[in-house]
Amino acid sequence: MTDSITNENYEENNEHEQENHEHNSNKDTNKIKKRFADAQGPVFAAVVDSLYRFTSLEQAQEKLAGLREQYITSKQQATNKPAEVQEGEEVVEVIDPNSAVFWVRNYQVNEAEIAEGRIGNFAEIRTHVIPQGGFTLNARKIDVAARFHPQRKRDKQKYPDWGHPFFRALKKGKHYNNLEEALAALQRLQMEYPDVSIPGQNKLFIMIYGRQKEEGAKPISKYVLNIKTAPQGGYFIECTVNTHQKKEKVSTALPSLDGEPVAAVDKIKQQEGYFSSMVQLKRKRRVVAKPTMTPPTNSGEA
Repeated sequence: MTDSITNENYEENNEHEQENHEHNSNKDTNKIKKRFADAQGPVFAAVVDSLYRFTSLEQAQEKLAGLREQYITSKQQATNKPAEVQEGEEVVEVIDPNSAVFWVRNYQVNEAEIAEGRIGNFAEIRTHVIPQGGFTLNARKIDVAARFHPQRKRDKQKYPDWGHPFFRALKKGKHYNNLEEALAALQRLQMEYPDVSIPGQNKLFIMIYGRQKEEGAKPISKYVLNIKTAPQGGYFIECTVNTHQKKEKVSTALPSLDGEPVAAVDKIKQQEGYFSSMVQLKRKRRVVAKPTMTPPTNSGEA
């Protein structure tokens, strides 16, 4: 390889593989959608174990070109530069037909790499001459820091974020063939985040973690996921902001005897004082001085 693949190479281009994946996912459904390679799949299992056999170099190169068409390649690829460049001449780099770099899921992931979140590794696939005759494809592991991998194990979080696979698929306009598929997707999300989601009829209320747009703003926002019928048939899931808010108690100021406003919370106390004074007044009105009664004396006349 004329260009070595290092962590520095990936620092500026670490999102290329995911962007490439999204780009191909939005293409016409009749075309082949590129996907990430998997060492446990039959194709790349044969590649990493050097099981392919070709009678000519051209056949091996054609197979490698076919892998580029089917699987997502890394932006860092081996290139062939011209040996001599004249002054003022534009340098044109040509992709090496004998090499291709892929991120391969389940490829040579050791325990230490699993602990840091890796679920795969980068690999350079090259054509190789077999001593006994013929050609094959060989794989070579490229060590790149986990933070530059297009896919890695996600740490368990209380809230989902926009990098969650469900929301990445949603932003790309994922299509569901029937209602059961869409409902199953919402159910899986609800089961993954039961503390911050509420299921509804063909919908899901959920709280999503996002970046703070303004200082002091809350990074958690409420959304509603609704299953909608797609114009071309089938279904899709629409994500909208949950605008429903709890009604706040409106406090109204009540005038007091001295002209100062009285808070609404004092209304009950004010009423209690009013009724108490009325009861006391009524009791006072009922109090009447009772006359002193003296028993009559019988002064009999003779």
